[in-house]
Amino acid sequence: MHVEQTRLGDINTLFVNSPGATASTVQIWFRAGSALETESNQGIAHFLEHMFFKGTPTRPGAAVAQEVESFGGEINAFTSFDYTCYYINAPANKLPHALEILLDMVANPLFSGSEFPSEREVVFEEYRRALDNPSQFHFMQMQKSCFLGGYRHPILGREETIKGFTEKQLRDFRDAHYNAQNAMLLVA
Repeated sequence: MHVEQTRLGDINTLFVNSPGATASTVQIWFRAGSALETESNQGIAHFLEHMFFKGTPTRPGAAVAQEVESFGGEINAFTSFDYTCYYINAPANKLPHALEILLDMVANPLFSGSEFPSEREVVFEEYRRALDNPSQFHFMQMQKSCFLGGYRHPILGREETIKGFTEKQLRDFRDAHYNAQNAMLLVA
């Protein structure tokens, strides 16, 4: 296995080459987690993660996921306290295509206001499931008791914030945290 860390333009990039591998992954990590949220936008990092899957000008709506799935790939993301990661796992021969799709998705999101109501419901249901899950519920209680600052609130946010996000809040958080200096690209 060969690992090389370099910069592509302003983006810190890690290349991992494993000769003979039949699978690949492209991941882009942003220092854009819930610990960076203010009281009024708790959960916005996670909500923003969902909105990136709502299409680009060249791949509107569900076209991003459909294109990845058409060549046997898997696309997903996750949000944590300190970062959000978007990734595509795909057959090795589809790596360039997967990379192009992922970069399009994070560089050119539509953030259509018409998608907000349905996505709010999806995220709110995720939040309600977390409250119904004993281990997640107790972790949220522990967060409030043991952590300081942005680590005190759930990554998913609160009911009031989830139901009240505006397009401006979404764009402001993206503009502040989704940039080349806050990103790391992994190609393996």
